[in-house]
Amino acid sequence: MKHLLSVFITISLFSCQSRERSAQFSKEDVEKACPQEAAVLTPDIDSIQTVNLNPYLNNRDFDFGSIVSKVSITKLETTAESIVGNIYKIIVTDSNIYIYDDCNAGSVIIFDREGRFVKRLEHGQGPGELHHMSDMDYDYEKAELCIYQHPTLSFYDRKGNFLRDIRIPIGFYNFKVTGDQVHT
Repeated sequence: MKHLLSVFITISLFSCQSRERSAQFSKEDVEKACPQEAAVLTPDIDSIQTVNLNPYLNNRDFDFGSIVSKVSITKLETTAESIVGNIYKIIVTDSNIYIYDDCNAGSVIIFDREGRFVKRLEHGQGPGELHHMSDMDYDYEKAELCIYQHPTLSFYDRKGNFLRDIRIPIGFYNFKVTGDQVHT
């Protein structure tokens, strides 16, 4: 099943950057960042630059247009809860945008396709809470967000509501949901 691949350019003036990956920010720290004063930057499409990928592709031809059917820019709502840190991964579905960033040692922020903030998944040690996130992917067939945090795969519905955990006896850093997976 072929899915639309959308490229989202996110410009964030304020982020949850810290010296240590596990640092947490208080509500007061976020409020001091003054997200209400953030400016929306409009990209200058007349100044598009060409990027030479030959050092990575070994001088092979690569038809990027064959895998990208649509490019769009979505302005993400900026609130004290939706500040985005360094981005590790973005997943775009028909209904939502999921961003895995480095706030609080890895978090997931959910926006709808219009860029409105939906929720940030909570941190903690309980069921459905994030504690040591390594990667995320989306199961398009089941409409579920899947997050790996050793030793479990945690599943959430499209709005970020916790569904279940599955313990895994091995560790890894990256994964990909495939169509032939087994859900328990």
